[in-house]
Parts: sequence; structure tokens; C-alpha cells
Amino acid sequence: MNKLIILALTAISATAFAGQEIAAPAAPARPSKTVIPQEACFGETELQLDLFGSYFDSEGVVGEGYGGGIGLNYFFHRNFGLTIDASITESDTDTVWQYSAGLVARYPFEIANLCLSPYAKVVGGVQTEDGSNPFIAIGGGLEWRVSSRVGLFGEATYGFVDDHDDFVNIRAGVRLVF
Repeated sequence: MNKLIILALTAISATAFAGQEIAAPAAPARPSKTVIPQEACFGETELQLDLFGSYFDSEGVVGEGYGGGIGLNYFFHRNFGLTIDASITESDTDTVWQYSAGLVARYPFEIANLCLSPYAKVVGGVQTEDGSNPFIAIGGGLEWRVSSRVGLFGEATYGFVDDHDDFVNIRAGVRLVF
């Protein structure tokens, strides 16, 4: 009888290992979320091309007038950069050319999807109307980035001309970022 019990237990235990394992159905695969990093409105380093219109006002001989110009900016840091530009203005009495170079300090920030950067600048240069007159100008402005590669800006500077007419220069234009 012991042999019969051992044989029965062996037969029952053998069926326990027979067949395929039944597993619970797998959960449907979730699509993975791809996180696309947003490009910052203002880069750590940038090369920029400015195209602008300007209003020039001098209380002395030169008077006031309208013109335009082109500029090149290089930001070697998110907040600090170098600028050079050239502009021409047709004033009441003369054609005024200005060439300048200087430093720019900006503070870019983003609010929701609005990318703004107020900035201050100090430039030195030369102004030609009756010969060449050196000047130093200080000013500031505001840039609004429409996209990471295109911005709109407005700025004003006050220029000190040695033994000549001080001036105010107001500019507005488009800034292309490379």
C-alpha cells in the first residue's frame, strides 16, 4: 500500500509541472513621452545683426533728422556683449554719419512665452558733419524676442560731443540672431 501511495503522489506531482504557465495578460504598452527641450530665448553666446531706423536730435548746429543704420553685436556671455554700428542721418543742415563701438549689459528674462531683455550700453565713436567729432554715448533699450532668432528692439542714447553739439539718438529695428 505504501508503494501505491508513493505512485499516486508521484503521478499527481508530475501533472503539476505539465503544460504551459498561464500568466496574467500584459498591460497595454504606454507610449513613451518624448520631452523636447525648449530652446532658450537668449543664448549664452550670440552673434546679432541689427537693422534700424533712427531719429537724431541735436540742439546746436546739426538740428534734427531721420535716418537708419546697421549694427553687429557679439554676446560672449548671456549678459555681456560688444557692439559696433554705423548710421546715417539727414538732418536739417547736414548729413550726419556716426560710427561707434562699445559695451552692452543686458538682463534677459522670460515670463510665460514672452521673452524680454532690457539693456544698457556705453559706446564711443566718431560723428561726421563738419569734420570728425569724437563722442561718448550712454543709453539703454528693450528687446523683445519674437522667436529665438528674431527680435525687435527700441533704444535711446544720449551723446556727449567734445566742444560740439550733444545729441539724442532714438532707434527702433529688427535684430537677427545667428
